[in-house]
This record gives sequence, C-alpha cells and structure tokens, in this order.
Amino acid sequence: MAPVTVKPPKKAKGISKKGKKGWRKNVDISQVEDYIEEKILEERLGGAFVDRADDELFTIDKDAAEDAEEKEPERISWKKRRGEEKPLKCFQHLEIKGGADDPKKGRNRRKTPEERRNPTLVAQEQKLAQNGFVKAKAKMQKQHRELEGLKKAASSLERSTRRRTNFDFDLWSDNKSKADSTPVQEDEWLEVNTKLHTLKNTGKLSRKAPKDLHDKPSDLKAVETPHAGLSYNPSLKDHQELLWKAAVVEINKEKAEHKIEYHTTRMFPKADKAHTKESLFKEMAEGIAKLDQSKQDEESDLDNAADDSDEDEESKSFKPKTKKQKNREKREKYEENVKKAELEDKKKSQDVFRLKSMKKQISLSDKVSEVRAQIKEVKKVEKRSLPAVLSGSKFEEPEIPLKLSDELTGNLRNMKPEGNLLEDRFKSLQKRNVIETRNKGKIAKAKLRKKVEKRSYKMGFAWENQGRKRKQGKSKGKK
Repeated sequence: MAPVTVKPPKKAKGISKKGKKGWRKNVDISQVEDYIEEKILEERLGGAFVDRADDELFTIDKDAAEDAEEKEPERISWKKRRGEEKPLKCFQHLEIKGGADDPKKGRNRRKTPEERRNPTLVAQEQKLAQNGFVKAKAKMQKQHRELEGLKKAASSLERSTRRRTNFDFDLWSDNKSKADSTPVQEDEWLEVNTKLHTLKNTGKLSRKAPKDLHDKPSDLKAVETPHAGLSYNPSLKDHQELLWKAAVVEINKEKAEHKIEYHTTRMFPKADKAHTKESLFKEMAEGIAKLDQSKQDEESDLDNAADDSDEDEESKSFKPKTKKQKNREKREKYEENVKKAELEDKKKSQDVFRLKSMKKQISLSDKVSEVRAQIKEVKKVEKRSLPAVLSGSKFEEPEIPLKLSDELTGNLRNMKPEGNLLEDRFKSLQKRNVIETRNKGKIAKAKLRKKVEKRSYKMGFAWENQGRKRKQGKSKGKK
C-alpha cells in the first residue's frame, strides 16, 4: 500500500487569530473530529481492530459440503464474526459498549439492612449478647420466627399440593364471598391513604358525603299492613274497631270547626243583647267631670293635696346637701358593705356543715338530668315514626277507605274498589319524610284590560288630525 500523505489545512487569508473567538471560528478541526469519531466507534464495537486477535475478527466456515472437503483442502473463509441476538432497544442503553470497565463496581447492588447499620452499635449489641443481655424486641422477634416456622410446617402439605380441602361456598354461584362484598371503608384498621390507593386502582373511588345521607329518614315501613277491618269479609270486632276510628276522626274535625266558630262568630253578642245608644252614652260618660258631679269634689281635694306635696318636694329638692349629710351617707354605705361581707363569710363557713345536703342535691340533679336524657332519647325515637314538617303545610292523614255493614259483599267479585293506589303511594312518601307535603296552588287569573276607543277615532277625526300634524312638521322643516 502506498503511504497516505495528509496535506495541512489551507490557511485563510486576511483572518486574525488574536482572541479565542478567532481560534474557534477560523481554525479547521474537521480532521481531529473525524479521528475522535472513529475511535469512539471502535470502542463501541469492542475496541480497536489493530489490538484484537484474529480469532475475534475471523471464523472458520465449517458448513461446506462433504464432497468439497474431499476434493479441496479445508477452505478457511475469513469474515466478520456475527454477534449474538441483539437485546431490546430499551436495554441496549444500559449496557457498557466501550472497552473501559465500569469505574464503580457493585453499582446496582443494594446493601442489606445489617450492612447499613452503624458498626459501633453492632459491636455494643454483640458485647451485651455475650454477657447475657438480650433485648425484649429480640425475644419477640425470635418468638415470631418460631411461630412462622410452625405455621409453614403445618401448611407444607397444602402448599405442596395446592388443593382446596374446605368447600364452604358454592363455586358456581354469582354471589361474591363476604370478603369481596365488604367495602374498604368498613375496615377501620386500614389507613386513609391505603383505602384511597386501592379505591383509585379499582376505579370505584368514593366521594366524601355526609354520614346521614344514606340513612332512612323514618322508621316507618314503605308498605304498611292494612287494618283487619278493611278486609272484604272482616270479623265483627275488627269492623267495629275500624268504624270507631273513622268516627273519632270525624269528631276531631267537628271540634276544630266548632273552635273556629267559637272564636269568630260567637264572640259577638246577639241582637237582643246588643248595646243601645243609652248604654253606650253611659259608658262614654264615665270619668268626665262635668257629667259626673259626685266625683268632682273628691277630685278637687285630691288635686289640692297633690299640689301641696309637689310644692314641698320642690322646696326640698332645690336645697343642696351639706357636708355633714354627705359624710353620713358615706358612713352608712360603708357599714352596709361591711355587713354584706360578714354575711358572705358566715355563709361560706356554714357551707362546710351543709356538705351532706349539698351531695344529696347534686345526686338528685344528676338523676334528673339522666331521666331527662332518657326522655329525650325516647322522644327522638318516637319522632322518627312521625311525619316531619318539611314545608309550610303539615301532613294530613288520608281518609280511611271504609265499607259500611250494608256495603260488605263477602267476596272479591262483587266488591267495589275503594281509594287510589297512586294517592296511597304519594301519601306514604310524605309520611316517611321522603318528599315534603304540598298543596295544590291556585292559578291567579290575569287582569283583563278594558279597551277604550277615543272620541276622535269614534267620530272619524283621527285621520284628519294625523294629516294636520304631518303638514305642520313639514312647514317647520322648511323654516
């Protein structure tokens, strides 16, 4: 091979290399870059070809036919050695392709917990163990290890066979087991983050909601069992009880109407007991001095006495207090305060002898508070079986679908139906506080406006007036 001569790079004319900026810009380093790229490529492919042995670069072709081996001597085919199957692209970047070894050995190895511990602490524990001192934690760990070993030994056969021996469920049923049906929120021993994590992964993330959102608003049943007297063929006793209930309802309605009437119409007197002009005049004349002369003298005496007392009070009130009077008032106030303080001290000292009575009072008050709390709980339970007031109108019980003794037929075929199923369900929802009670609202009628025709329109002068106005507007515009 002929020697390769590399010519020096051409030097550009009129270029200064005074600063580093000129060096970077005006020096040709393409040959140096090519040389570095070749070196990097050789390192990536396993090292330089000059330093490698022939066995690494070439292989003997042993796949030739037997006839060729007999006729011709062993032919050696020198070609590049094929590499093994390439790994995945994501793992190729993790491999070190260059010839240099990894400078940090054991890079991917993780230290054990014992290696991470402080050596001084380990030495202290070893000394204590040699002297016979063992920690309670170490004893507990040893016990746990022994228990786990016993469990593994007991379940070794089952783990080796992996066969179920206890069939306490139906394999083909659609219902899930109890462990699967219980939601994660009921497990109190789990942490909040664990619950959220599992719920997010299952796709059933529960939103925060008030506790009483899913509670029943009432303890009443959705469908109540009807009274025995409502049967098509009831017994005499049940039918009479139902009749009496309906009668009580009607009596209460009459009482309510009577109460309204008593407080409105019956408050006013009748015509024979009404007030006359004379009786009204007497009532209005009471207390007038001119009309009532008997009381005039008494009132004059009282007025004179009142005037005298007012004069005395005025004369007294205008006199200023002397220094002696002020000092006397101060002394009296001081004495009163001293007496009050003494009385309070006496009471405090006497309270020591009243300890038994005070204990009795405290125990009585505690018992009273307990009884009140019990009554409150009972009322709270009773309130859940009563319809609540959720709107402006109260709940009204529906009418009892009653059949009189003459209307009873004794068979379903001839019996006439009573009540309405839709109304019954609607009233049940109101009674159980599912929906509020409602009254049918009144639709207000729109006010009709009267049409009034003007006199000019009636008489036919409207068009003439409009023509005059137009003419006046045009004349103003011309001006």
